[in-house]
Amino acid sequence: MGILSTLAPQLRASAEGNEHSGPLHDFWYNETGIESDSGIRVSEQGALSISTVWKCVEWWFRMYGTLPHKLFERTMQLGRSAQGEATGHNLYALIHSAPSTLMTAAYWHGLIAADLKLWGNSYALIVRGERSARITALLRIRPDFVRPAVRSRQLWYYVRGDNGIEQPFYSDEILHIRGLGFDGVQGYSPIRQQMNLLGWNRATTRYGAQFFKQASRPSG
Repeated sequence: MGILSTLAPQLRASAEGNEHSGPLHDFWYNETGIESDSGIRVSEQGALSISTVWKCVEWWFRMYGTLPHKLFERTMQLGRSAQGEATGHNLYALIHSAPSTLMTAAYWHGLIAADLKLWGNSYALIVRGERSARITALLRIRPDFVRPAVRSRQLWYYVRGDNGIEQPFYSDEILHIRGLGFDGVQGYSPIRQQMNLLGWNRATTRYGAQFFKQASRPSG
């Protein structure tokens, strides 16, 4: 995440008074996850060790990444409103071919689907040219490195760097694609919502592995 400090157009100073908080706020940056009722800690990335979760997320990643992603504009043809590809728009190449030099458009769109299935949110840093202010790149940010917050009636995005320090960004500097959520600020993590079921799955798998490791001899 050190690339943020060099490519961000303007870093913003932190505003005062956090007006948005809730039960989902506590697990931001908690890479070890939250303890489920079974005693097993569950996190978005750790849930991928469950074969069903991996298969579902990987399927969405492959499927959504292979879909055609184009930019369209409304035009007039024969006196009627029509829709055509906006191949001349400066954002067309970013959406259709590659959002940056780091990955292809197919891979990036696949990651958007995976982020939504795991974290419920997908983020990208909007990089603009110094002179033209046109968007030149979209850099994906891991959802667990971003903490949205409403301060002074304005939405901010706090992005954690490699050094552990947060950097604030305006809402127009971050592309935020939300999943299901009811506060209008962030989507809910499907993994967190199902953490007790996933924790039970991992607990039974761990118990079975330990049982066979001991040659099917119960302890005690």
